[in-house]
Amino acid sequence: MTQPPRILYIVNTLDQGGAEHQLYYLLKYLRPDGEVLSLAPGGYWGPPMRELGYQVTELPRAGSFDVHRLRAVINHIRQQRPDIVHIFMDGVPGAYGRMATLLTGHRHTLIGVRNHPARDPRWYTLAKRYFLSAHIPYVVSNALSSQRYMIEQEGLPAAKARYIPNGLELDHFAPSSAPARKDILPTEWRDKVIIGTVGALAARKSPEVFVRVARRLLDQTDDVRFVHAGDGNLRESTHALAQALGVADRICFLGSRSDVPAVLQALDIFLMTSSNEGTPNAAMEAMATGLPCVLTDIGDCRDLMGEGELGYVAPVSDVEALANHALRLVQDANLRQRMGEAAHAAVQAYDVQKMADQYGDLYAEMLGAAAISKGTVN
Repeated sequence: MTQPPRILYIVNTLDQGGAEHQLYYLLKYLRPDGEVLSLAPGGYWGPPMRELGYQVTELPRAGSFDVHRLRAVINHIRQQRPDIVHIFMDGVPGAYGRMATLLTGHRHTLIGVRNHPARDPRWYTLAKRYFLSAHIPYVVSNALSSQRYMIEQEGLPAAKARYIPNGLELDHFAPSSAPARKDILPTEWRDKVIIGTVGALAARKSPEVFVRVARRLLDQTDDVRFVHAGDGNLRESTHALAQALGVADRICFLGSRSDVPAVLQALDIFLMTSSNEGTPNAAMEAMATGLPCVLTDIGDCRDLMGEGELGYVAPVSDVEALANHALRLVQDANLRQRMGEAAHAAVQAYDVQKMADQYGDLYAEMLGAAAISKGTVN
């Protein structure tokens, strides 16, 4: 192709989430000729994407199974005539993009799977198997566990499956520091072991499990305190649970933060209690900060932890197992340091430019073109 391909990115939302952050990275580091179509209005990432020079269109939301929204996606594809439609986030909202490309006969459609597809409802799994995936040339996952599941359980042909892990701006993260602890933590906490997390107060992040782990650990030691960065629709219920369990004064709920590297630098241990992840950005960022991690065994978390060399995994919702792993790290500073250093070294493979280059190569493969030139960041 003599002109760079035009790419339409369809996303569920532009909220302050990991998947949306990865799309921002892709726009920033690949610099494709593209635009973004969000299936919901508002959101954190719209303005930063526009600052990069991209058109961002946000559709109004009228409810589930919105025919008007489907028609708007169809009209957008017909009017803009992109070379590639990249449905960046699958899941039930991904059906709008799948249906729109099916009805418009678009041949170059790429599906992005950001969460484990086992969480999809049965009707959507069947719809994908029998008619919503037939016209899709490639499905790209950010987690090997999701890719295996789609091939083994959903019947996705292996030839259609691609794996591109998340990327990080690694130079933005550095090991824990005294200034960060001073700025983030209450004064009386600075000699405590700090366990924290970064994630939305939303169902798939299971913040209630984080609170229950805090209660269990505090029953065993008073040398630990907790930090939670993130906001969401479970804010009131999570805060109420902390009050009911008597740990509200031992958990610092920071709300939404734009200084995630500083928050992570204030921690000694990273704890993730999610029930649904692919390759979690927050865990990778914690590793880049040199933190040992305790994660739920979901998505690629077990692979990230390197068989217990970089941190621990526990079954989803298993408060006792999560607390026991965390307690071992609380009680052994040398173990924390050793695992944190190993985690920092291991995550260096997840460079953001490498991720962007892999997408550029996949776009070129889809179109039978030479590799798409990689953008540069000033």
